Amino acid sequence: MRSFVPNKVIMWTSNHGNQLQEQWHFGREPSSSTLVTLTLSYNPYRGWFKYFNRWARMNGQIERVVSEMLRRLKIAAELPKPNYL
Repeated sequence: MRSFVPNKVIMWTSNHGNQLQEQWHFGREPSSSTLVTLTLSYNPYRGWFKYFNRWARMNGQIERVVSEMLRRLKIAAELPKPNYL
């Protein structure tokens, strides 16, 4: 499943047994900056405790990966816009 609302939301859900969902919400701040909220959801289809335990141990790694994703998004968003847009 995929959803896209320009300047508001990007969302996708994986199509395999373990449902992984990523939602990006974009909002304007009074300072004219953009607020980005990223929500990650994971719903394993079986053996959920094993996966939860693994996720809990990897939580620090997940935070680092998400921080890097947001850093790259900021860099891309601040690039000069091409003339054809």
